[in-house]
Amino acid sequence: MRFYANDPATNLPSTPAPGGERLNQAYTPFGTSPGDVQITLSPPVTLGAGTWWVSVQARLDYGSSTDTRQWFWHHRTVQGGQGAVWRNAGGLLEMNCPAWSPRSACQANSSAVPDEMFRLHGTAAPATGPPPPPPPSETRCRVPKVVGKTLGRAVTLVLGAHCRVGRVARRHAVRRKRGKVLAQSPRAGKSVAVGSRVSLVVGRR
Repeated sequence: MRFYANDPATNLPSTPAPGGERLNQAYTPFGTSPGDVQITLSPPVTLGAGTWWVSVQARLDYGSSTDTRQWFWHHRTVQGGQGAVWRNAGGLLEMNCPAWSPRSACQANSSAVPDEMFRLHGTAAPATGPPPPPPPSETRCRVPKVVGKTLGRAVTLVLGAHCRVGRVARRHAVRRKRGKVLAQSPRAGKSVAVGSRVSLVVGRR
């Protein structure tokens, strides 16, 4: 058994449902009509909300009229306008329809393209609710320690803390401190409003 998503443009099966293939599934007779079977999917298939197609591919061993070897779909008494489709990818009996097509295009005796009878049993899971609201935006900036950092690194830290870089002054410094922050205001660790400016003093020649 396989499940396929519905293509709304053609109302035909399109891509396989993720995890929607179950091969070599055991079946048991259902009711008294030969060929009516019940298949228990193991493991179950999980489908999201939407329109899906169910496809059954059976092994057809010809047998007597009382053997459950060959099967056919039953036409629904009350039609719902969701006609059956067929795909004959292997070219069985030189019939048409290598891709999904209404049965009327594949089988001369199926002009009505009827709905077929089947029943799915499962569990309806509750719909997933809306995503949780985003976390509240930061309302405070804790001033980071940037003394000793390069100017580029200091800017990154200040912006990451939800502050802004204020005035950048330059001051003579020894070689090893050139291009690095010598002083900052406000001091590191102080809690200020978001967007507050942090002024920097950077060493130069």
